[in-house]
Amino acid sequence: MKKLISKSIIISVIASLLFEATPVWALNKDETVYVKLNNDGSKNTIVVSEHLSNVGNDRIADRSKLLNIKNVNGEEKYKEENDSIVWENNGNDIYYQGSYNGKLPIELDIKYYLDGVEMKASEMVGKKGKVKIVFNYKNNERHKAIVNGRLETLYTPFLVAMTTIISNTNNKNYEVSNGKIIDNGVNSVVVALATPGLYDSLGIDQLKELDTITLTYDTEYFEMGPIYSMATPKLIEEDDLKVFDEVDSLYGDIGKLVDASNQIKNGSQQLQVGAEKLRNGTNDLRNGINGAYVGSKTIRDTVNVSIDNLRNDNSAAIDDATLNGIGEQAAQGVKAELDATFTDAYKAQIGEQAVAAVRQSDSYKNLANKKAQLEGAGVTMELVQTCSQAELDEATQATCAPYASYITQYTTLLQMITIMEETARGTAINTAVNTAYSTSDNVARNVSKGTALQVATNAKKQAQTQTIASLEKLVTGLDELTTGLANLDEGANTLYDGTTELSNGINALASGIEEFNRNGINKIANLLAGDFKTFEGKVKALVKLSNDFGTLDDLDENSIGTTKFIMVIDEVRKKNDTKASDDEIGFNKVNLAKKYKRLSK
Repeated sequence: MKKLISKSIIISVIASLLFEATPVWALNKDETVYVKLNNDGSKNTIVVSEHLSNVGNDRIADRSKLLNIKNVNGEEKYKEENDSIVWENNGNDIYYQGSYNGKLPIELDIKYYLDGVEMKASEMVGKKGKVKIVFNYKNNERHKAIVNGRLETLYTPFLVAMTTIISNTNNKNYEVSNGKIIDNGVNSVVVALATPGLYDSLGIDQLKELDTITLTYDTEYFEMGPIYSMATPKLIEEDDLKVFDEVDSLYGDIGKLVDASNQIKNGSQQLQVGAEKLRNGTNDLRNGINGAYVGSKTIRDTVNVSIDNLRNDNSAAIDDATLNGIGEQAAQGVKAELDATFTDAYKAQIGEQAVAAVRQSDSYKNLANKKAQLEGAGVTMELVQTCSQAELDEATQATCAPYASYITQYTTLLQMITIMEETARGTAINTAVNTAYSTSDNVARNVSKGTALQVATNAKKQAQTQTIASLEKLVTGLDELTTGLANLDEGANTLYDGTTELSNGINALASGIEEFNRNGINKIANLLAGDFKTFEGKVKALVKLSNDFGTLDDLDENSIGTTKFIMVIDEVRKKNDTKASDDEIGFNKVNLAKKYKRLSK
């Protein structure tokens, strides 16, 4: 369950964080928590933006523990009534902001290294070497829950997307854990995911490193642009639980398998008892006729040798080379059919169907709409190319300045749209081709070899059974013929040895079936009834924790709340370099709300 991260998931998560739409309920409280962090990840400033959706009333009752609350998109006022704040909204949505001094559900600790030596970010500015930045996310939402009768420790399932843009001018050889590097030739966009607390909740080894993101690259002159971390508690949704509906049907089938295995075990034990009775009976016969054997010695010895040879013939009914040849012929036949099916045109059709499906997704449409809005505001590819040049004259700078923030958004949108389409196309084609070839090859080989072996084995067993039955009748006749003869005891001893070997073989068979039942079938049944049931219960409990989180701010009991966290770390440059102000990075409260409102639209 570990390698669950793909490019399509990364893009979908970022798109949902940036353009997530809030459903319409009695009262929707859509919250965005903006956290300005110091370079080491410690919090500096927390601004919470709340959007109360219009419900057709002239008053909206809300609850809040924010400080310095201010309406950032209108002149509506509020007043305090008991534990609530009531807005005279006159039928309008309310956008307000306030500061927050409490503990965050997600905390970040950042360590910087240059050539393996830990330093402060400010100490590395302007230096050359191997850069390593380690982002360690901590989940503070720890809960106790009863899962399948056991008290478990679970964490609200947050998904964090970290992103930053690094100039290629002085930097190269980027690597990031749990993420992707997108290089446009001029800059490299770093996108990575973290799920702090998920390993502690589920105990799956593949999730162990997903609370940490490690970024490394080579630099000629270290400086760092702003770093953004976007978090949401919606890692797991209700629809994700549908997979367990299909797994539930396996429980009944496993029960049937256990019952059938127990029946086989009981049958082998009964056969074991019968073989022991046969051995004892043969011994009684040997003791009764020990003096009878005269002229039929040669015939009887020959018959007994033939019986022993047949009983002890454990050779395969068909050799491995023949079986492999049959399997290869079947596999080649199936491959030829698949080769004729998976033409380039058919693969292209699969890819286009996948791209068409992606284009119908809300995430893709939101990206396309944002791109169209920017184009409507005057942003074009020609403008992006002109303004992205390394050196600009004063006239070009004047032309580009009003579009600076739009150009970055436009470039990112183009990259995200392209990645969504190419990822959907490649994934669909590879999955279809690999699944078809792998499944068909395995099925063709196994079925053909299994059928051939079964037919040959049945034929050999039938021939052996018929021959042994005939020879045993002959031995019986010879025993009757030589009853009372003194030398018949030798033949009886041979028959006794054969029944002893049969009894020993059946004992070994019964022991093997018991081992298979105990360490095979029962372990599978216990796994589904135990570990897998526990995993299913934990996932369902995590979905409940996700739904119960609501908002960082207080939430009225009649309200539906959603939240997202955007954490920003300032750029690191030399003091005389131009540095973005709080207003430029979006921490002016009024500007921040207006930007968020435009983005939501």
